Amino acid sequence: LELRRLAEDTNGAFKFVLAGLHDVQRTSRDPNTPLAQLGRPVCIGPLLEGGEHVEARRLVEEPMEALGFRFASPDLVTRILSHTNYYPSLIQQFCHLLVEHLSNPGVARFDPRSTPPYRVEERHVDDAYRAQSLREAIRKRFSLTLDLDPRYRLIALVMALEALEDRELLVRGYDAWEIRTKALEWWEPGFPPGERGLDVFRTLLDEMVGLGVLHKTGADRWTLRSANVLNLLGTYKDIEEELERAISAEVKPSYNHLYFRRADLTDVMRRSPLTGMDESRLAQHESGAAMVFGARAASRDQLSKFLVPTLGLSVVQTPPIRLDGPDSLCRWLSTLLELRAQPVFALVDESH
Repeated sequence: LELRRLAEDTNGAFKFVLAGLHDVQRTSRDPNTPLAQLGRPVCIGPLLEGGEHVEARRLVEEPMEALGFRFASPDLVTRILSHTNYYPSLIQQFCHLLVEHLSNPGVARFDPRSTPPYRVEERHVDDAYRAQSLREAIRKRFSLTLDLDPRYRLIALVMALEALEDRELLVRGYDAWEIRTKALEWWEPGFPPGERGLDVFRTLLDEMVGLGVLHKTGADRWTLRSANVLNLLGTYKDIEEELERAISAEVKPSYNHLYFRRADLTDVMRRSPLTGMDESRLAQHESGAAMVFGARAASRDQLSKFLVPTLGLSVVQTPPIRLDGPDSLCRWLSTLLELRAQPVFALVDESH
């Protein structure tokens, strides 16, 4: 909130970026968290959305043209982008290997009487793609993407297995209900109760679109991004074996702000009396003071220890005397506000 206020006070001259993985994107959709108040999240991934595919083509063509290379067909650029799944780093790596391949002094690939410019043919692109280092880099990047959430990997593998049995699925795609049914058949423990609804699956599928794994074929239909993505997942046998490993993986509890309680940094066995939702409500409090009521049995005496580092506070106050009514409470809060320029959290136990 302080960062947002600073941006507003400077008419946008001050800008800040909060970066993270997919959990940040999910948290930003939660209206009970401060991130939801900061604007729409931007997914940084493959160059696919909002006309970025044009920039992806430029990333291939312009550096190559500066070096004197010209592609024999625009389709060759599309092939490079498909092989690299539109990831900028992989595009650069592919083109780097392509230039090395074309510039190999031990092999005469061009007629010196008619070059430059050097005409890049289909065979040149295919030869570069056969390089083991490039294929491993592409496969590793794709695997890291799926590792962001074990459910991503499971969904991709299930869709790939079905597509190998019916190639038309790569065109028409699957609806959310079909994907949900197949995923739960394979790995129901991976989707705890409360996280099996269609909305949860639609969110996961849309996240996979942003990561370049899937694309939408209709209003409520998804499929693998391309046949190249299917190839990256391996053969039918590879996918079956990978699915067996995926469903035997340990199910880690997912973050839920309704139940999650922060651990003490000095004693991980000790948990905050406040849930994630409680903290987000306090963080969004925009008046000068906020009050937390609690009993000692609920670890009220530990609140200060968690509130100070979590919310960036330097002051958590408790009433010095028993409060006998609204008037005495207001007087006490007014005194706090006069003494402090920053927000003060007033802690009131059951004895008051």
